[in-house]
Amino acid sequence: MFAAPVLVTLLLGSTACSSGNAKESADPEKTADSTRETCEVLLGAAGVKWVKRSSVRETGLAETSDLKSAKDHYYEDARAWDSQSNKVPFFMGSEVCRVVVKEQKPHKNYLSFRYGASIFPFDYPFGKKTGIYDAKSVISVNSDVKFVIWKDRDSPDRYSVYVKCGVPGAPAGQETGVPIEGSMTDTLTGETTAENHLKYLLYSARVVAQTFDCQNKPTVPEELPAGLQ
Repeated sequence: MFAAPVLVTLLLGSTACSSGNAKESADPEKTADSTRETCEVLLGAAGVKWVKRSSVRETGLAETSDLKSAKDHYYEDARAWDSQSNKVPFFMGSEVCRVVVKEQKPHKNYLSFRYGASIFPFDYPFGKKTGIYDAKSVISVNSDVKFVIWKDRDSPDRYSVYVKCGVPGAPAGQETGVPIEGSMTDTLTGETTAENHLKYLLYSARVVAQTFDCQNKPTVPEELPAGLQ
């Protein structure tokens, strides 16, 4: 069952509506606070200003999952990973923030963050043609972090970040076999260049790696490599 619309007041704008993975809450006010706080934490102050500045129409938030739930799902998937299996794991990330146009229905324009366990190992050859999604470019940040920019069919580019994140109780090698995958989809800001998308995706990945308590303490830099700025 979808949750009832939740009123959210935020620097990004005001109001919110339920989304596809919205949860029913006994206390809509607390849910609204959690939704607002999660988006603000993931974007940071500069990211909130970027979204507000880039959006020509008033925005609000759709209710999504929170970082605690995303962490729980990631731990469950990471611990279930089998290094000997050749099957592609069926992992599905959690949408943890969605900024929408306030008065638009349906919400075709939005900025979304999703985090969870990657179905690809960290060292997967992302440049390989899959027939579904084509990796437009792969950018290594360091030994713990990489970006992949995907060219979706008939859609704007999708930006992904992969972070090695070890989970207690998971099989050996899990941090490489099942890294965190974060993704950003943006049909809201109208920005077509990669720099700001990667900048704020990296910021969110740093927050998530800390929130997920990665045992290997991955190095997620605060700023993009010099060549991407």
